[in-house]
Amino acid sequence: MRELYKFIEKTTFSQFKEIIYICNYKDAVLMKDVVHQYQEMLLSISRFENGNVSESMNRLGLRYKVNFGLSIPVIDEMSSTYHSDNELASFLWNKQERESKLLALRLFDVNKSSTPQTELVINGIENIELAEQATQHFFIKLLNHAEIVDKLIKNENEFCKLAGLILISKIAQTDKNLDNVFFLNFLNQLKNIKLNHSVHQKRGLSRAFLQIGKRNIRLKEEVIKFIDTQYIENNGYKNWLEHEVKYYLNH
Repeated sequence: MRELYKFIEKTTFSQFKEIIYICNYKDAVLMKDVVHQYQEMLLSISRFENGNVSESMNRLGLRYKVNFGLSIPVIDEMSSTYHSDNELASFLWNKQERESKLLALRLFDVNKSSTPQTELVINGIENIELAEQATQHFFIKLLNHAEIVDKLIKNENEFCKLAGLILISKIAQTDKNLDNVFFLNFLNQLKNIKLNHSVHQKRGLSRAFLQIGKRNIRLKEEVIKFIDTQYIENNGYKNWLEHEVKYYLNH
């Protein structure tokens, strides 16, 4: 069905009739509705365009092919006027506009989301903002956290790894009933994961370790042990984690 999106997006109502002959009527109507909602969204987005914000984000490295510079509160408010819809969300996530992608993350129906939709989101994480927003509005709401974390931290994309670290941090902070095994498995997985020296990955790791270590004494000991033994030959990470994590866990 999605193969027809690009065609439908450019069709007039009369041209749309031709689609009826090449796909199921119900699917054709659904796609037309998705495109219509997308066009409505673009009109709304354009009314709040802020070129200064867009330029500032670009200078900070948050680059998108199209960025209208809308604030997060405006995007949150805009998304509240639509119902959760996986077809619409998938369509928006594949668009070029920053705002379409952020709206998509808020409109996925996590109760009906499938593996292909999860993979779609993972493959589209292209910067720090998308890593943070995907975690906050999509990944954290899914039920299979262990599987999602595994996919994210093993991904070659540095921003997917960051999303995995942010997700672990949020889980450690919010799920008080989760037992130690989940986090011990994560620490064990992390031994085989190669992280780069980017500041955002260092911050993501320290944030995850802090939240895990603050859960209980056993996990605090395991986090400190991990820092002491796993990064002996990596002075950059070891010094960072000793200052940002170990110091705070010991005081």
